[in-house]
Amino acid sequence: MRAATRVACLVGLIGTTGPDLAAQRLELGGAVVGTSRPVAGGVVGPSLGLRVSRRDRVVVNLGLGTREAGLMGRSEIGWQVLLDPTRREGVSPFAGAGMALERDTTWRELVMVEVGVAVRPGAGPGWTLSLGLGGGFRLMASHRWRIGPPPEP
Repeated sequence: MRAATRVACLVGLIGTTGPDLAAQRLELGGAVVGTSRPVAGGVVGPSLGLRVSRRDRVVVNLGLGTREAGLMGRSEIGWQVLLDPTRREGVSPFAGAGMALERDTTWRELVMVEVGVAVRPGAGPGWTLSLGLGGGFRLMASHRWRIGPPPEP
């Protein structure tokens, strides 16, 4: 399946969450993503999240960095499901899947899967940390500021 078809399928899934407009919140911030394919590399850049329902969030990360003393770019789009999205203290586990497009010496289309924790997902600013696969092993840390009303408990 071509990359454009994969993205269209993922965007189509967004519409299946229903018109829960009160749950939609924008989250802006930054992310650091490290991968190990075949040599370790990492990128840093902006991150955008959109809560499309109470538990579901679509996340887009863009980044520039290095791999083997060369320039590397990576973009990701993923779907995350939060276990406890209204938690105002502590952490809430989440799982996610998506796609990445990576460029160093060649273009790569990658499938990603991740598990992680979101710190204070129902409060103001918050951190996420995840571990998964997508270009070898994948480690991601992000910080996002929420724009819009907090989710209802």
